[in-house]
Amino acid sequence: MDIIKSDFDDRCETINHLHNHIEFMTLQSKSVTTVLILKSSLFVAIYNNIEATFFALFEQIHKEVSSVDYHALSQRLKVLFVEYHFNKISSINPGSLKKLQECELKFPQLMEYLDKRKLFSGNLDVRKAKDIFYTYGIPFFEFHPDVSESILTVKNKRNSIAHGEVTLLDASSGFNNAKMKRLVDDNENFLTKLISIVGLYLDGRKYLSAVNAA
Repeated sequence: MDIIKSDFDDRCETINHLHNHIEFMTLQSKSVTTVLILKSSLFVAIYNNIEATFFALFEQIHKEVSSVDYHALSQRLKVLFVEYHFNKISSINPGSLKKLQECELKFPQLMEYLDKRKLFSGNLDVRKAKDIFYTYGIPFFEFHPDVSESILTVKNKRNSIAHGEVTLLDASSGFNNAKMKRLVDDNENFLTKLISIVGLYLDGRKYLSAVNAA
């Protein structure tokens, strides 16, 4: 988790540096076009930080869980295990059941899992994050509606830019520096909280069944 936190801090530092540059450029003459482009770039940078942080967190989860036998996993992770290897419980035949009983199969690493199942891709906001955490049996935090709105705004703006629905000049129209700073802060606080939650989940070995965790 130390590397995850360090990389996250580096990305946040870059984002804050970009915002500071936007504030500096705002004070310069004939800089309206440049400022609008920079603000749109900030939307993309913030969202990229969200996806990068999520990827790192779930990569660590899969890494630690992959060393645990199926029988010792929590019920939620057993479901993910079965869905990955067999698509559904009804697909388990006697041969597959034998592999499960003899612990021949392992919980996949994240990249292996993503080859078969979609976890997230351009769709991360508070609601999606909550759904993913629930799927893994990870507790979630009820964020203030303003924070949820900030995350949703960043996601939608980034997607509009990425899909060519708006130009870099148009995407940030109506967002003054104070609004942009709020987006920066809300997203940093959001991700900081999720890193803390996942850290507690892993440290407490909450991925194990109640019997094995005791």
